[in-house]
Amino acid sequence: GFGILKWTQAELRAINTKTRKTLTKHGFHHPKSRKHRLYFSRNWGGRGLIGAIDCYTQECTALASYLDKRCATDPLVAMDKRIE
Repeated sequence: GFGILKWTQAELRAINTKTRKTLTKHGFHHPKSRKHRLYFSRNWGGRGLIGAIDCYTQECTALASYLDKRCATDPLVAMDKRIE
């Protein structure tokens, strides 16, 4: 629902926090470890997790790009884009 629903930064940070708490609770992340290590690439010694804010940004950018390409050929998409 990233491209459909409007998410606030606070809601996305809450999702990240809940994810980290769940990982710590089930033993996948040490409580004293830095939280940034979760989001580092596996090549750099991290877990390779994608944060909710980054995922939201990527999905919204991809949707906007798709709509820009479709806008030239589909009149309904063009009308919806003007409304947004």
